[in-house]
Amino acid sequence: DVIFQLLIFFMLSSTFIYPSVNMDLPKGEVGEGAQSDQQVVISVDNEGDLFLNKSKVTLETLSIRLKEELVKVSDKSVYFRADKKMPYEDFFKIMQISTKSGAAHFHLIHEPER
Repeated sequence: DVIFQLLIFFMLSSTFIYPSVNMDLPKGEVGEGAQSDQQVVISVDNEGDLFLNKSKVTLETLSIRLKEELVKVSDKSVYFRADKKMPYEDFFKIMQISTKSGAAHFHLIHEPER
């Protein structure tokens, strides 16, 4: 009986280690985080155009430009915002480029729920 209960306990608790991620990210509660005047923001609009701090870039030039911007900030964080219908493959490429360019943290920006 004890082994059965331990088995049930570990089966239930292991499902909470990797919770499912809601991929419809544009809405959510606004948390209180450290806000800085200097932020590195990568944006992708609904047409798939890529921007780094309001300057249009391409996937090929993102790494070089991102390294230049990360030198200017102390926390090495990248904030990412995109249209909710953005392909996951594109998101993954941008996240990889950010990590390889020296970003220590990758934050997702979303619209607050109303």
